Amino acid sequence: MASLQTIGGGKRPLRRLQFQLPTGERKTLRLGRMPLAQARTFKIRVEQLLTALRYNQPPDPEVVEWLAGLSDSAHRQLLSIGLVRGRDSTRLGDWLDHYLEKRSDVAPGTRRAMRQAKWRLLDYFDRSTPLRELTVHDARNWRRWLGEYRKQDGEPLAEATIRTACRFGKMFFKAAVEAQLIAANPFRVLSTGVIAADRGRYVTPPELEKLLGACNHLQYRLLIGLARLAGLRCPSETHALRWADIDWDNSRMIVPSPKTARHPGKECRTVPVDPRLMPILVEGFAAAEEGSTNVVTISTNNLHRGLVALIERAGLEPWSGPWQMLRRSRETEWAETYPQDAVSAWMGHSIQVSAAHYLQVPPELFEKASGRADKSDASRPLQVQNPTLPAHADTRLLSASLDASPLDDGIRRELAEGGGKATQSESRIQYPSVKSPSDHQKPPGQSELQRHPLSGGGARAEKSDDVLTIHNADPRLRSLILAWPILPEAVRIQMDRLIREAREQGGSPDGDTGGTQAAR
Repeated sequence: MASLQTIGGGKRPLRRLQFQLPTGERKTLRLGRMPLAQARTFKIRVEQLLTALRYNQPPDPEVVEWLAGLSDSAHRQLLSIGLVRGRDSTRLGDWLDHYLEKRSDVAPGTRRAMRQAKWRLLDYFDRSTPLRELTVHDARNWRRWLGEYRKQDGEPLAEATIRTACRFGKMFFKAAVEAQLIAANPFRVLSTGVIAADRGRYVTPPELEKLLGACNHLQYRLLIGLARLAGLRCPSETHALRWADIDWDNSRMIVPSPKTARHPGKECRTVPVDPRLMPILVEGFAAAEEGSTNVVTISTNNLHRGLVALIERAGLEPWSGPWQMLRRSRETEWAETYPQDAVSAWMGHSIQVSAAHYLQVPPELFEKASGRADKSDASRPLQVQNPTLPAHADTRLLSASLDASPLDDGIRRELAEGGGKATQSESRIQYPSVKSPSDHQKPPGQSELQRHPLSGGGARAEKSDDVLTIHNADPRLRSLILAWPILPEAVRIQMDRLIREAREQGGSPDGDTGGTQAAR
């Protein structure tokens, strides 16, 4: 406890405080001709500082605020006794540099957002501005300036971007308060709550079909497929995915998640491989260079601009946040079929985040609820077409699948020329064997081809050393067998019905028994 003593008489006598430090040393603090009320307040604050010093705890916020308002001479008296730390004249630019250098625990995307917030602060405030001189009024003026700021293209900053900058600004100055550089956080009054994202755009399966059809770059097809059909974040997750992460046999893939890697158990997640995505992955695997490990190898620069150009080429109206909207559309489509807890786990966030920022009401639901939906089209799988492939009459049934199927060039030429006659040649598709998880995983093909009904009879299938050989088959039948795993379900059903009818009639429905007899 400290004792307040009055020396002499008169209206404004001299006053002093006497107290004992935790070390046992007695100290005297001369207050001068201080009014009694202020002297009593000074005594209470000194006692609070002694308590914090005795238990090695930081002072209460109200004590820190009181210290910030002291004159330099009074603060030097407390400093000489050992009750406080020296006042720091840290400048804004130095503090921001120091803080970002120490935050090595954040994800790369968060670090980029921190640097952007730092630049926006230094665009408005001078680097040499002392932290202690910034007020709530200054923080509000900075927030208004962000609302008036224009980017290079003349567009204003989005409200979500402004709130993100304010959120990091509040974080920077909160750390300064904890370091006892300032008494209070001047940015504490700014609104930084996360606002719901714009979810007014749902990328429908037909639009996705147009987008993939307009894309002549395999890397962009992989990116679009991974974002829209697997819900991966672009580019952090798409560019971190490796071929070894894909389980071809079980149609799953383990997706590394740099955004959530700092949380225990959130380093990665398992995502199902959509049947529409599988042929794109197979094509990418076939085109990958020997020894390559990553699925996507294209640079992360200008991905936004490239996707907008593809959207326009496909005849669609560009939408804001194109990559994120593809990911949102994936979750919306999944949520129509699967439990939300599973969908959120596949997407890599909580159910609350899904409801607030991802889930949409697709147009198909209105048609379905009103009974106007075309059931035959509702379940029709995505057809990926390459505009450069000739669509001859003999190949129109398979034209949707050939570009994404692992056919060799010889069969492609035969199909493009209309099929041709049955030959004694044989077609081989060979994939590397998997010896360890670090090696390339084997794309699907062998097991599926052996199971489906077209793998028997005249088209004899043999498997040895991961090589599938089809002997003595009509080129059209070989192409059908190879493309069967990626054919639309509606086409499979129709072909199966035609085969059964041909068997019942004992002949071919069109008079040409070669292909049907081989299938039988």
